[in-house]
Amino acid sequence: MSNHDHKHESREPAASDVDASKELDAREEADIRRQIALEVQEFEQGMEG
Repeated sequence: MSNHDHKHESREPAASDVDASKELDAREEADIRRQIALEVQEFEQGMEG
């Protein structure tokens, strides 16, 4: 087992963090979707140019 795999495992959220992270995820996901939409628009405009 490599060091990288072990580090990844230790970064898994603890059970106590789940509720807080769910709340954050909903808002974060909305922000990420908006950001992706903007990037896609810019990318498509760049392709047309």
